[in-house]
Amino acid sequence: MKQHRVDGAPIRSARGEAVGQRRQLWCNYAGVDLVEHARALRAHTAYLHVADAAGVDGEGLQIGDGEIDFERLVPVYEGFDGPIITEIWRDHERRDAGSKSATGRLRDVRQRVR
Repeated sequence: MKQHRVDGAPIRSARGEAVGQRRQLWCNYAGVDLVEHARALRAHTAYLHVADAAGVDGEGLQIGDGEIDFERLVPVYEGFDGPIITEIWRDHERRDAGSKSATGRLRDVRQRVR
């Protein structure tokens, strides 16, 4: 693993690092800015699992319902060509309606930040 530092905090990254919910939870816990953390890991990212998050344990929230500033985060991944998977909590019980909505919300954010 390659060693990175963001705001003085050591970060370990591995190919395939996910961003979004779990990274936000870790960043909240460690007091690290998610966008800076994502920039540090961008070159090592093979795919994205995306959802919103809140606090240190609120994961799988719908895009826009948590604390992630997607308007700051989305530009970090401009030109990203790997898979992007939305992960909304218990979405399988709603026939993926949450994931479909999340995809639309991410598309809207991307249009706004262009």
